[in-house]
Amino acid sequence: MNELSNILGLPTRVIETKLKKMRKSLSRTRVACFIDVDTREIRWCTADELESMSRSDEYMSSFTPIDPDESFHVMLKNDETESFIEIIIKPREIMEDIREVERKIPFEEITEIRVRIPPDITFPPISPKYYYANRRTVPLALLNIISFLQSLRYS
Repeated sequence: MNELSNILGLPTRVIETKLKKMRKSLSRTRVACFIDVDTREIRWCTADELESMSRSDEYMSSFTPIDPDESFHVMLKNDETESFIEIIIKPREIMEDIREVERKIPFEEITEIRVRIPPDITFPPISPKYYYANRRTVPLALLNIISFLQSLRYS
């Protein structure tokens, strides 16, 4: 983001705010973000490019969980629900059939995604959040969050 800030001559905060607005469904060019597991930086791309980014050599580790059989507690919310919809998921389920995972999501637009790691007394409770995603990008966001959590836990 610093490079973009320098190129455009705008403060980083302005660019970040604009990108956050572009995550919403009404944006003409919808963007998505993910955590670069190797550098711990937030990366931005168009929502349409997220799948190819997840398969690229440069960012594949950010979407490849260490333990694909570990269960995670996923909470999803949209504008129409007051509470979270909760599901338990294993990364392997996403990796084997991403479309089946999409079908488990009860609404098209998600305003908040939270993932909780299973209880572990050696690891502090942490629950990363994503905002504004559609059903198609949620499975990749989940893989990214899970990869990030596992990288923290196992490193």
